[in-house]
Amino acid sequence: MMKKHVKPIVNFTTVFFALSLILFLLIGSPYPILGSAIVAFLVFELRFLFFFVKEKKKDEILS
Repeated sequence: MMKKHVKPIVNFTTVFFALSLILFLLIGSPYPILGSAIVAFLVFELRFLFFFVKEKKKDEILS
């Protein structure tokens, strides 16, 4: 069950990494890949946080 929820999160994170890389390249950042990796990691963590909070609320309603 967890597998079907991870794929959209990873896809969203990959798209966000690419968009932030383009943005950092356009603004002339000295380390665009590092900045994009940090942004993508934060987005990844927030998506999982929201996912687990939603699952916890769903479990509380069922019990």
